[in-house]
Formats: sequence, C-alpha cells, structure tokens
Amino acid sequence: KSYCREVSYGRLTIQSSHFPVCGLNTNLSYEDTQVRNYYRPYNATTNPLGYQDDAERTVREHTLLERAIQFIAGQVPAGLEIDGDGDGRVDNVCFVVRGNSDGWNSLLWAHRWALYTRTVSIGGKRVWDYTFQPENQNSVRTLNHEMFHALGAPDLYHYNNQSDTPAGPWDIMHSGGGHMGAWMKYRYANHAWIETIPEITSNGSYTICSLEQSGTNCYRIPSPHSTSEFFVVELRRRTGTFETYLPGTGLLVTRINSAYQGNANGNDEIYIYRPGGTPSSWGDIYGAHYHQDAGRTAISDTTSPSSFLTAGGPGGLNIHDIVISADGSSATFVVGEAPAETIEVLAPNGGESWRRGENRVITWSASGISGNVTIELLQGETVHVVADSVPATDGSYTWTVGRLANGTWVTGSNTRIRIRKL
Repeated sequence: KSYCREVSYGRLTIQSSHFPVCGLNTNLSYEDTQVRNYYRPYNATTNPLGYQDDAERTVREHTLLERAIQFIAGQVPAGLEIDGDGDGRVDNVCFVVRGNSDGWNSLLWAHRWALYTRTVSIGGKRVWDYTFQPENQNSVRTLNHEMFHALGAPDLYHYNNQSDTPAGPWDIMHSGGGHMGAWMKYRYANHAWIETIPEITSNGSYTICSLEQSGTNCYRIPSPHSTSEFFVVELRRRTGTFETYLPGTGLLVTRINSAYQGNANGNDEIYIYRPGGTPSSWGDIYGAHYHQDAGRTAISDTTSPSSFLTAGGPGGLNIHDIVISADGSSATFVVGEAPAETIEVLAPNGGESWRRGENRVITWSASGISGNVTIELLQGETVHVVADSVPATDGSYTWTVGRLANGTWVTGSNTRIRIRKL
C-alpha cells in the first residue's frame, strides 16, 4: 500500500481485505482437494501426477482458484468495494499460496493472469484479474511487480535469456526493488501518475527533479532518425524506503521504442544506456546513471555509449554538461550542440626573441572552454612548456623567461606561442 501511494504520487491507494476471515495472528486458509504435486510439472519418475502441457496447467490452476473463491465468497461483506472502476469485475484477487515456488513460468511461480476459463463471482462481480504469490515470493517487490501487471504493465526482462539487462535494477518490472521508470509510470498507469512528459524541441539548458518527487521529473527528446523511437531523461536518487535499492544516484537516459510493449520477447520497448553498452554488448547496467562525480556528463552519437537506436544506427541525441545537485534531488543538463571551443593567442604574435630573465606577458581569448589550458613556446619543432595548468578564461600569463629545455636561448622567426586545452 505504501509503495503504490509513493510511486503514484498519492494517486493510487490499494485497500486490501483478507479472506478467509480471521485474526491476523491466526491466518486461516483454504485447503484444496488435490495434493501439491497435482499443480507441479509432470515427471514420469518423480511426479507422474503433474500437469503435462499448458492446456492442462490452465485447467488445473483455474479450477483450484475457482474452488478457493467459492470457499470464501460468502464471507465478503455486501458493502465492500471490490469493483472500483465499475466494469462488473472484481478489481483484483491476490492468491497467496502456502510453501515455496517452483521454477520460473511454472504454475507455482509468482504471476498475474485472468480467470477467463471459469465464471465465478463474488457479490455479483466476476473474478477476472488475479495475482498469484507462493509464500516465499511474497515480498514487497514481487507483490508490487505483479500488481503493476494487473494495472496493465508488461515485463521488462527477456523471457528467453534472463541474464540480458535492458532495464535491470532500475525498474521493478525487470529486477529492481525501487520505482518503475518514468515512461512505465506514464504509459501503463494510463497517464494518471505522470500526466504528460514534456518534449524538448529546442536546444538549451533544462532542469528536472528526481523521479520520486512529483513535478517536472522527466523529459522526452525526439530522435531525428526515427518516428517510433525517442529518448526519455529522468533523475533517479538513491533515497527513502524504496529507491534506496537503486545502484546509485544520477541521470538515466532511456531509449523508448513505441512500436513494442515491454521487453519480454526480446524486442525492447525500454533500453537504458550504460557504460560499455553497444548494439552487441549489454555493458554495465549498474553504472548507467550519469553523474559528474563519475566523469559521465554527456551522451551523443560520438560518446561511449553512443545514442544508438534499436537497429544500431545513430539516434541523433546530444546531451552534455550533466550536473547533479549535492543532495541528488535535481539535475541540470544541456541539449544540443555545445558552444564551439576556440582559443586565440593575442600576444606575442610569433617571431620574437626570447631572452633569459625577461618578463613576457602572454594573452589569449577563450570561448566555450572549461577547465585549464597548457601554454607552450614552440621553437621550430621543439616544444617548451611555459605553464601546464592555467585557467582557460580570457586572460594573461606573465612568464619570466628562463633557460629552455634544450639549453639554448630563442631568437629569430621560428618561435610562436601555442595554447592547448587539457
């Protein structure tokens, strides 16, 4: 309940009722007519009683749940709100099953489904959507993963290769324990939690707050090379009850392919850019967050990773100068081409004599340069470092000429000053 209220910014409250009716220190349950192995996969040696295919599994699972519902249906008060959207169906039933889970995608594994093969009702409302939770998969993370399925959200992991990491620990619909990402909140909560994602259509500087806060917490950036693919930028902060499970704090840049729903079949609706990520390599999903402290402040078609699209071509994204606030609650970034970097030496102009003990004032102008520069005196092909770390802002540097590296004094027309960005 707390999780759903937080991720929805207070717009979704899950009100649960427990059946069979009992005190919380008693926990009564329905006991089925069949033994446990009846609901486990068939094995000629170890479980000849088990189900042998998907059709048989469906019949057994739905019959089990039908009997459980019939067992408790008379205990549900007539005035209890179980159909909040008025569609004639119970909003959701969560079945918690005694004992441990079996393997992934088996009957005794946490999942969401619909009771479409049985017509069974509670108070005149048909039971349809349900979530199914073996006892050892009854964590907050798994309960809410399955509940988001009940609201319409897809899985973000690959069914055929679960070691793949399109979203990984950054989304509860993959392997995360925190929030779902901004696009998932927007699309699969029917725009109720995030009503709109502002689109960036012009170059400039932008600011967002972290995703656990309401307000402007994400942006959408179109790709000039695709009509179905675009980028979503959001700030994730490792904080609080749920987002504390994140790998770190920083800006996430996500590629969205609107032609797909979820990632289950290997065609990724959602892919998060990360170090080492390429069209053929997953890279480090745990290091996906951009932060100036990690030296990761830009992504474009020429950075690593690049902003490649689903088919591997350039995405045309250009984000730079990413800066996360000290407490991680906000971030700024620049979209578009960075200002041109230019350094122009104003004086000396070249060809001068340089004599020991003289003071020479070197002046320059810099545009679009941050950090420091190195000042060098060139004598033909020989380079003499005058100063190796000088602020790059417009200014001057006074050098007292000393003995040069090659033991000579410089005179003549083959001298000049060069200033280089570090």
